[in-house]
Amino acid sequence: MRKTIKLSVISALAFAAGAVQSSSLLYFYDVRPNVLLCLLVVLLFAASDFLEYAVFLVSGFIGLGYSGGLSKETAILGAVLILAFYVKDYLSESEFLSTIALTALTTLLFYLAADFSFILENFGRFLLELAYNVAISSVLWILYPREYEKK
Repeated sequence: MRKTIKLSVISALAFAAGAVQSSSLLYFYDVRPNVLLCLLVVLLFAASDFLEYAVFLVSGFIGLGYSGGLSKETAILGAVLILAFYVKDYLSESEFLSTIALTALTTLLFYLAADFSFILENFGRFLLELAYNVAISSVLWILYPREYEKK
């Protein structure tokens, strides 16, 4: 029962993050941080297995506004986050440091695969988004209640 509630609440949060990401609510200095990516990186450590993480991914993607098919960017984001799910076990024992590293890595890999020219043409904006993403992931990691994880 407790696991079902956890799954439902976190899926709702992922859906909400996807909805926020698809809106124009979070623009800072002409840069929109990837709130969905940030939350899903933090949730890498909350998921007990890949299937649970896949539920979080799908919930977030539905929140983005799924309409009959995945966009190229959504598919790339999914692939990068699935890769991160498997890479997380090889990083630091500190979940916080791993969250920061994975946020930076997934942001970079996303842009390398989705629109490499964006990095070259807008390097300052890319760095600003990277910094925003790391900051948001850090705050989300601090706010996430881990005391319920191992029960």
